[in-house]
This record gives sequence, structure tokens and C-alpha cells, in this order.
Amino acid sequence: MTQSPDSFRHRFMTLTRGFRAWLQGPGGLVLAVGTVAVAAGALVIGIFVLASRPQDEPAEVSEGIFFEIATGSVTGTYYPLGNVIASVIANPAGSVRCIDVARCGPPGLTPAVQAAEGSVSNIEAVHDGFAASAFAQADVVSLAYNGDPPFETSYSDLRVISGLYGESLHLVVMKGAGIETLADLHGHRVSVDRRGSGTYGVATRVLTAMGLSAANTELIYERPERSAEMLLAGEIDAFFYVAGSPVRAVQDLTNLNLVALVPIEGPEVNALIAREPYLTAATIPDGTYLDIPEIHTIGVTALWICRDDAPFELVYRITRALWNPANRPLLDAGPEQARILSPRDAIAGVPIPFHPGAEQYYLEAGLLTED
Repeated sequence: MTQSPDSFRHRFMTLTRGFRAWLQGPGGLVLAVGTVAVAAGALVIGIFVLASRPQDEPAEVSEGIFFEIATGSVTGTYYPLGNVIASVIANPAGSVRCIDVARCGPPGLTPAVQAAEGSVSNIEAVHDGFAASAFAQADVVSLAYNGDPPFETSYSDLRVISGLYGESLHLVVMKGAGIETLADLHGHRVSVDRRGSGTYGVATRVLTAMGLSAANTELIYERPERSAEMLLAGEIDAFFYVAGSPVRAVQDLTNLNLVALVPIEGPEVNALIAREPYLTAATIPDGTYLDIPEIHTIGVTALWICRDDAPFELVYRITRALWNPANRPLLDAGPEQARILSPRDAIAGVPIPFHPGAEQYYLEAGLLTED
């Protein structure tokens, strides 16, 4: 499959391989490497000892756990949401908030939030053991789990911790550019984000549905942040971005009163939604962005995923902490995507199995049934 040279997986593979060999080497120390993170020049290796949870008594999870959450760009919606969720599930030594053990993750849990490339590279990082967990679009997770392109094999080891929120496909253009519909993109320079991002997957499917391709439209493969700069500089005519609205990179542009959002609608789009079970019709409400009226578009659910071999008790306690009502003020004080999180939405739009630890919590909470 196509990999961008500076992808999350590429950056960590070489570092991790050497440490994995050392941990599982002749000394006989056999441990599971859960995550590798580089932050402020420090290499942090999260080592998880697998634990099972008996029916009658919760198993303990070893203290001193680094749990990575691979997110997205710092100006997107995944990264700030990851920081809020990390604050909810963290359980550092001596935390007064965590005296109530049900309010935090397992003792000693230190989440590490990583800015990353996006859905495809995040999924690969989790599958390959280079990240303990990640955020990713439901449609891309479904493709990976089933081994559909751009994935070359089934990533059947993926599991869901929680559904998060609905994301919207944004199509941003300069005002007065003469681009008012999808069909107007014909012959223009359009950024579809990096290959391997969730935006790329949805945007290219929309363009294909409209009969647009590299043969009749100049496709640019730049991140949304760089695309915004190029749009203002006149170097491109439009760019796509999948994110929960409002997203800062788009908000910054609309606040300048220089850009417009183009509706993503029409019979071709309706047919695409009918073919793709994890795409939905969505709207960006009036007033979400300055002077931008309601926009019809495509939506997809964001998921929090991990591997199936993540420790049962670890995932159970993380899920329990995320949805503990006592932690609601932390979510409500965060960005819009944190404020709209709800446990009922956590089980909606999930195309693959839940991790058993998360599933156990949702069963106990009455959100799922044994059926």
C-alpha cells in the first residue's frame, strides 16, 4: 500500500524494531510492546503485561503504564480531543481526583497523545504494534478490518474502544472563485490531503462519483494546514478536509471572510452514500463558521481503536473512566467534539467488534445486550 515517507508508522518502525528485539532477546524477558512515542526528544516505551479479568473480581493492572493515543494534526479535531480524553483517563500517582478508582483509568496510567498523519497511518500503527490506540474514521477502519484497498490484507486484530462523534467533509474554496458545486471542480487545482489520510479516502470517492479524476482535475496531496496556506496564496483552488466541525483550520479561514464552503450533495453523492454503509448524509449547521449558511455534506463516525490483545482490564477501566459521570465537567470544558461525546453515541456506527474490555463496560452500563 502507499505510504507517505514521513508517516507515523515510518517514523517509528526503525526505532521500535531495535527495542522489540532487545525486550524479547536472549535475556528471556518476553513482554508486549504497546506503544512507542517520541516527545521532546525522549523515547517512551509503554510495556503492557497482559491481564485477564475474572467474573467475580477485577484483575489489577500493573502500574507505570504509558498508553499512546495516535490522533491527527494539531489544528484538526483529533488532537485536542485526544488531550481531553487523556486528562479523563489518566491516573498519575497521588492524584486526588483518582481516589475514586472508578473515575480514572488503572493506577499509574500515563496517556501519551501523539500528533499523527491520519486514519490509514493510525490504523497501521495500531495493527503493527507501534501505537496502543488511535482515532480513525469508521469507513477506513471497516476497509482495514475487511482487507479492502488501500489495505493489502485483513487487519482483523482491530477492535473498538468507543465511537466518538460524527465528522463532516468540508470543501473549502475562495469566495468569487466560481466554484459553487462539486461539478465546478472540473479543471481546477484541488487538494485531497495526503495519501493515507481519511480525508483522501472520502474526497477521492466523492470525486470519482462525480466523474472527476486526475485526468480532468489537478489533484494536490497536501495536509489541510498547508492547503489553507496554498489557497490563500492562489496556488490551489479548493481543498477537502474531513473533521468534526468547527475545525480550527477552516475556522481561521472563514474568520477572514475570504472563503466559502461548497455543498457536497446531489444524485451522485446520494448514490455514493447508498453504496458506502459508513457514509451518511450530514449538515454543517448555520453559524458553525462565520457567515457560512447551513451546508449539506457527507458524514462519517470517528472511532477510538486498539488491538484485540490489549489487556482486558486496561481497556475496561479506560472505558469506564471515559464515561464516568463524574468526569463530564472535563469533557464539557473541552472543544466541541469533547462536549458532544455521549455513551449512547459510543456504540453507534461501529463497523467492527468492540474490544472485550470495552464491551464488558457497555454491557454493565446497559448500552449493549448479550444478543
